[in-house]
Amino acid sequence: MNSLKEKLFLQLNKQTLRLKNAFGSCLEDHFYCTRKAFFKTELFRVNGALFLFYFLFLTFTYADFKWTPVAKVSLLGGQIFFEGQNTSFTGNGDWLLAPGMKFSEKITLIPTISGKYRRMREVQELIGGGFLTRQTFENTLSLKGIYKFNDQWKSKLKGTFKNQFLVESADEELGKGLYDNQKIGFGFELERNGTLFKSVRLSFDPYQLQFIRYKTLSSGSQFGSEIKSGENTLDFNAYDTTLAAEVPIMAKLTLTGSTLFSYRIYSDQKTVTSAGLYTDSLRKDIYSLSSVGASYSLPNFEYNDFELQTVAGLDLSYTLQDSDQHNYDAARTKFNENYYDYGEYGITPKIASRLFEKLDVVLSYGYTRRSYVNRVIQSSDGTYKTNLLYTNYHTFNYSFKYPLLYGLSANAQGVYRKATSNMEFEKTYRYTYNTQHYYLGLSWEY
Repeated sequence: MNSLKEKLFLQLNKQTLRLKNAFGSCLEDHFYCTRKAFFKTELFRVNGALFLFYFLFLTFTYADFKWTPVAKVSLLGGQIFFEGQNTSFTGNGDWLLAPGMKFSEKITLIPTISGKYRRMREVQELIGGGFLTRQTFENTLSLKGIYKFNDQWKSKLKGTFKNQFLVESADEELGKGLYDNQKIGFGFELERNGTLFKSVRLSFDPYQLQFIRYKTLSSGSQFGSEIKSGENTLDFNAYDTTLAAEVPIMAKLTLTGSTLFSYRIYSDQKTVTSAGLYTDSLRKDIYSLSSVGASYSLPNFEYNDFELQTVAGLDLSYTLQDSDQHNYDAARTKFNENYYDYGEYGITPKIASRLFEKLDVVLSYGYTRRSYVNRVIQSSDGTYKTNLLYTNYHTFNYSFKYPLLYGLSANAQGVYRKATSNMEFEKTYRYTYNTQHYYLGLSWEY
């Protein structure tokens, strides 16, 4: 019974991630790389040889060595509807390989290769606003080492190299897009397990984000003067600190909470003045995200051969973006102070159920409202008004999963999203739209 509840909690967490990533998610949450480009570097060849030697050394040194590989693959096909227009049959895929290696009761090593491909029209947030993309291809290669001090304390070291290919316009090719990006980072995490707090985690994760082609393709950019202040104006270095906790209130109720603080320095984007000139100072942002969640196991329902087990959840979040960068619209000689600052809150009720001991059903609805601190709206011809900009997002998410045989499962999933805003001018960013998609297919887990 406990393992089943844990699976339902996991389904809720997966649904939350899908809700965040399906549409409009920030790029900081997913930058992936192809192994092909990474394997070309001499540094990786040397480090790979050293890692293989070290792995073989540890294997023969630790008699308690255990190998626990985990693999997941899903292939789905379906249709997408954007602004009421349907597309032809399209598909997506996800993959993950994580050969976990436990050398002793204290030392565990988990290398992971994962990725996804999406051929769908979705709005993703880039450079301060929403962009309509057509294809997304992501890969990640990560390595995590875990050292267990005792039953309560453990530490984790991790490194990640990621890359994301985006196709925005019809004339772009996959792998040659304007907003293709990559991220390399490492991190350290300290975790304590106990009774009052089931888990408390503190982590520090610096990383570097690079838009690998923007400097060569951005001539004629429609953005403000601040985006033209250098060659690599979108690249930045970030320093993330996260504090998270999980608290079991009672046997059926669990509370979670986390706070992320991110300090970001842009490597080649200078701040702009009210006259449209550049200062010597580089742009600096502070991004913070706080969230709390609750999960409650409802009483089981049984009638003859029918059995229903359910976990209900509720997530609340608040995001704050504070930047010292402004915007200068040279075409209209308009200075927009604190253009990138905003506050955003979200609420997501969700429910995960298991029917007939096999069929997993997950449903969720998310509402998010973003209010910009000083960005004013524009009419359809670009004329500035006085009202401050806001956007509303309504997202309904559903998924079904039924096990077949040999690790195979039948899957169905879909998303409907509607975005509304008081902004009429959409030549730079996309604010108002509605989109939905559904997919059917198979997944395999080992």
